Amino acid sequence: IRGISHVRRVAATGPDMMGQGSFTDHVVRDRLASGAYAGSEDLGELVPLPVRDYAWPELQDLPVYRTLPRPRLGSRCWVRTHTRRYIKATFNDVVDFRDCTALNAGRLLCMSLAYTEEGVTEWLQPMMAALIKYYAGRAWAAGDQQVARTYDCVCKLTGAFLDPDSYWAQLRDAVSAESMLDLDQRIASVRILSLCIEGSVGVLQSVEPPDPTLGMGRLAKVIPDLISVAHSSDLLL
Repeated sequence: IRGISHVRRVAATGPDMMGQGSFTDHVVRDRLASGAYAGSEDLGELVPLPVRDYAWPELQDLPVYRTLPRPRLGSRCWVRTHTRRYIKATFNDVVDFRDCTALNAGRLLCMSLAYTEEGVTEWLQPMMAALIKYYAGRAWAAGDQQVARTYDCVCKLTGAFLDPDSYWAQLRDAVSAESMLDLDQRIASVRILSLCIEGSVGVLQSVEPPDPTLGMGRLAKVIPDLISVAHSSDLLL
C-alpha cells in the first residue's frame, strides 16, 4: 500500500546503564538514518508540511516523505490506548454530508488504523457500519475525489492489518442472495470487500524476499467461501 512501508531504522539498543558508551555515540531511533539506507529504499518525494498558526514549531523541520516508516512500538501502544476515547465519535463524522467533516474524519481514521493496526478489530463492527453508510450515502455521492481516496485507503489498511476472516464475517451477508440489506448498502459492502482484499494482497506482495510457499496467505481460508457465496449471489445477475 502506498504510504505505508517497513523502513529499517537505526538499530534499537537498550539504555546504557553502566555509562560505557560515549554520549556522542547515542542516536535518536526516530530519526531515519539517511546515510544508512539512502538509495536502498525509495521513500518517494518530500512532502511539504502545511503552514498553520497552531502548528508545533518543533515539527517545522521534520522531513516527511510519501513513503512513511512504521510507527515505533511506543507510539503504537500510546495511540491504541487512547483511540477508544474518540473512535466512536469519528464514526459519526464519517457519514456527515459535509465534505470537510467527512475528510477530516477519514484522515483521523486512516492515521488511527496505521497506529492501532490489528487492534482496530475491537471496533470493526461499528467501523464497517460507518463505511457502508459512507459509500451508500450522500457523502460518497458528492463525488469529492480527495474524500473518496481517503476512505479507499482506510479500507485497504483494514485489509492489510486485519485477518481476512474478520472483515469477511462482517461483509459476507451483503454478498449472499439472502441478504436483507438495501441494494445500495450491498453494493457499498462489495466495494469495501474488494478494497480490503486489495489491502491483504498488497501485504503479500510486499514480502521481501518473495516467498513462493506463501501462496494466498490467510486469504486461503476465505477465498473458497467467497467464490461460493458470490457465485450464488443475485448481485451477479
